[in-house]
Amino acid sequence: MIPQAVQTPLGTLPPLADEIKCRLAFDPTCSDISKILAGITDWLIAISFTLFFFMFLYAGLKYLTASGNDTETQAAKNSILYAVIGMVIIIGAYAAIKFLFSELL
Repeated sequence: MIPQAVQTPLGTLPPLADEIKCRLAFDPTCSDISKILAGITDWLIAISFTLFFFMFLYAGLKYLTASGNDTETQAAKNSILYAVIGMVIIIGAYAAIKFLFSELL
C-alpha cells in the first residue's frame, strides 16, 4: 500500500508524515508500539543531550571562573567528569535500546 498525503491544519504533509508523526508520538491513532517507543526514546535522548550540553557548559564556565582556587577547580573538573560519565551511560542505554528494538520488535 502506498501512503497518501495527509491534510493537516498547517497544510498537506508528504506521505511519510504519518510515519514521522507516529515516531514523534504526536499521533494518538498510531497503534504500532515499536514506533511509539522509538519516538519516546528519541525524545528522551534529545533531552539528555541538551542537559549534557548545558551541564558541560556550566562546568566549563565554573572551571574558567575558579581563579586558581583549588577546591573550585576540582569541583568543576568533577562536574565535567560526571557530565561525561552520564553521557556515556546515556549513549550505552540508547545503543542497547536500539539493539533490542532491532532484534525483538
